[in-house]
Amino acid sequence: MPVFLRRGLPSLIFAVIVAFALFLLMQFLIALNSKGLEEAESFRIADVIMPEVKPELIDTSETPDRPDTPDTPPPPIQMDFSPPDASLGSIEFKPQAKIEAKSGLVRDGEYLPLFRVNPQYPRRAQERGITGYAVACFTVTPAGTVVDPWIKDSEPKSSIFHSASMRAVVKWKYKPKVVNGEPVATPTCTQLTYQLEGEG
Repeated sequence: MPVFLRRGLPSLIFAVIVAFALFLLMQFLIALNSKGLEEAESFRIADVIMPEVKPELIDTSETPDRPDTPDTPPPPIQMDFSPPDASLGSIEFKPQAKIEAKSGLVRDGEYLPLFRVNPQYPRRAQERGITGYAVACFTVTPAGTVVDPWIKDSEPKSSIFHSASMRAVVKWKYKPKVVNGEPVATPTCTQLTYQLEGEG
């Protein structure tokens, strides 16, 4: 055997073994990679189907609150047509004007009172415990209103009840007197009696 073959044969054999080993390694890597790709391709993400949810309708309309029942209004102050009591008796500082209407100029059926308000008891008379009356004269117009009030007489003789009486009578309303089918103005006088609560 030639010398160069004797020297190069081991190297050649080693090179062949290495080449074969590399070839086997490459085949193994290729096979492994192909298997991984197949597994990757075989992996599928399952379709997720969400259940259909029907939206819940919310009633946003609000039931209106029932209005509070108004309190029963206090009963109106009634006019007292009884004659006044001259004695003072025990005086309470809760005044209530009592009105006594006496008319000497009116015949039955000529006119009728429709609305009257009580006068406000004067504070000075209330504080002093003063009672009495005032005779207020005025004119009932064809429209049923009161005009031209004035005081004909009063007790006490001072003017302590004058202003309160005239302020009250101008708010009164009447059914006017009718003559020949036409309403006419009618003069009249009315006595307003002032008493403190607890008297009479």
